Amino acid sequence: MPRAAEIEELWIRAKDGDEDEVARLAAREGIRGLEERAAMPTYRVTALRAMGYAPGYSALAMLGSAAARGNEAEARAAVASTGTIAARKRAQTDLEEADELAAGCASLLGAAKDVGRPRDVRVGAVRALRMLSDGQEARCVKLADIPKDVDVR
Repeated sequence: MPRAAEIEELWIRAKDGDEDEVARLAAREGIRGLEERAAMPTYRVTALRAMGYAPGYSALAMLGSAAARGNEAEARAAVASTGTIAARKRAQTDLEEADELAAGCASLLGAAKDVGRPRDVRVGAVRALRMLSDGQEARCVKLADIPKDVDVR
């Protein structure tokens, strides 16, 4: 769907990954706009980066899928955004997105266990899973299920 010129400019500025520009894009587009653009290869990595700044857990299903099955750039952007989401303080509204949380966690766990994925993607998935599973509000996965083979020894 075509966007107004000022919104297209936001996409152009956010493409390089500058954190402020990516956050600005997420605030303007919202999760639905980011998901729409993530379906287009030209915008996918930028959209995945911006999803980390969308409120709640609604982006986790798409981010988990990209971490598990996307190309390297997509997977790296997805685990970085998932880490950003996991590091945030939980809000009551986040609990209403249990389906997205569960789907995202399942895909992240798959990425974490997949020895064929790049190491940094696996490490990012493990890190996000541990943060998401640490709180008492809604456990992502059992901590015992998270692989330890990528831990520093």
